[in-house]
Amino acid sequence: MKSAFAPIWTSNTAGATPKPRWILALAVASIAVWQVVEHLVSNSPHPKAEQLYAAARLSKNAQAQIVEAKQKLGLLQPADVDPNRTGLIGPDWSETTTTIGEVQAKRTTTNPDLAAAVARILLNMSPPPGAAIAIVASGSFPGANIAAISAVETLGLKPVIVSSLGSSMFGANDPEFGWLDMETAIRHAGIWHARTTAVVLGGESATAESQTGTGREMLIGTAHRNGYEPIVAGDLATLKRGVMKAISDAAPEGPVALINVGGSVLGIGTCLDAYGLPNGLIQKKLPCDRGVTGLVHDFAARNIPVLHILYVKRLALDWGLPYDPVPLPPIGANPRIYGRLPLSPDIQ
Repeated sequence: MKSAFAPIWTSNTAGATPKPRWILALAVASIAVWQVVEHLVSNSPHPKAEQLYAAARLSKNAQAQIVEAKQKLGLLQPADVDPNRTGLIGPDWSETTTTIGEVQAKRTTTNPDLAAAVARILLNMSPPPGAAIAIVASGSFPGANIAAISAVETLGLKPVIVSSLGSSMFGANDPEFGWLDMETAIRHAGIWHARTTAVVLGGESATAESQTGTGREMLIGTAHRNGYEPIVAGDLATLKRGVMKAISDAAPEGPVALINVGGSVLGIGTCLDAYGLPNGLIQKKLPCDRGVTGLVHDFAARNIPVLHILYVKRLALDWGLPYDPVPLPPIGANPRIYGRLPLSPDIQ
C-alpha cells in the first residue's frame, strides 16, 4: 500500500528527478506570480500621472472652446461625422481642402488622452524647464495639434509653432473657421498662451500653389484675420530657410525636440520615400530618396528628437489608444497611458 506521504522526489541511477506533476505545479505558480506582479505594476499610476492628467484636461478644455465657437457660427458637422461633438472635424470637402483623409483617423486624435501620451513622451526626454519645443501644426489634424500644444504648455515648456494651413478632408478645412481661428479662440479664452510663430499655406508645395485661386486666397484670408503674414517662397528649400529663421528668432537657444503633426510638405519634404518615414518617436538620421528634405529630416540630422504623428491607426495601436472611440474615454482611465508600464518598447 502506497503512503499518502510519498516523497516528492524519486531516485534513479541518474540522481533525483522531480515528478512531472510538481513541475507543472511550479510552472503554474510561476505564471500566477508573474500575472499578479504585472497586474500590480500596470495598475500603479505613472510617477508623473498628475502632469499627464493635466495635459489631457487642458486639451479637453481647449476643445470645448472650439465647440462653443463653431456652434455660434453654425459650423458643427452632423452627429454622424462628429459623434463626440468635438468641433474638430471639418467637412469632407471645401475650397481649402488639399487631399483625401480618413474621418476615423481625425476623430481618433480628438481623444484628450493623446495629449497625455505626448506629455509622457516629452517627460521621457527630460527637457530642461522652459525649453523650446518646435511644433509643425497641420490643418489636417487639429485634434493632434491641440494635444501637442497642451502637452508642451502643461509641462512648462515653450511651444514654437509653425502652422501649415492647408488641410485634408475632415480636418480644419472649413474656410470660415480654420486652424488659426481655433488657436486664436483657445488663446483668447485663456486656456493657453501659445501663439503661432510662423505660417505657411500648405498643399503640395507648402505654398498652396496646387489649389484653386479661391482656395489660396481663403487661406491667406485666414492668416490675415488672425494677424499673420504667411511665409511664401518659390521653392521648398527657400521656404524652409524662412521658417527656420522664424524658429531661431523665437527660440535663440534652439528647440530641444520637434513634434510634427500630419503630412505637410514642410514637415516631411518631397522625398520619394517621405510617406515611409517612421511613425512616433524618431531618434536617428533619416534617408531622403531624391527630392528635398522636410523639417523632420533636418531636425533628426542634428540629433534632435522628433515625434512624428501621422499614421494614426498604427500610432493608436502602438500607444494603446482606442481607434475612433464613441464616446471618448474618460481622462485617466487608460492604464497604458497613465500607468507604470512602458508606453512602447522605446518609451518608458
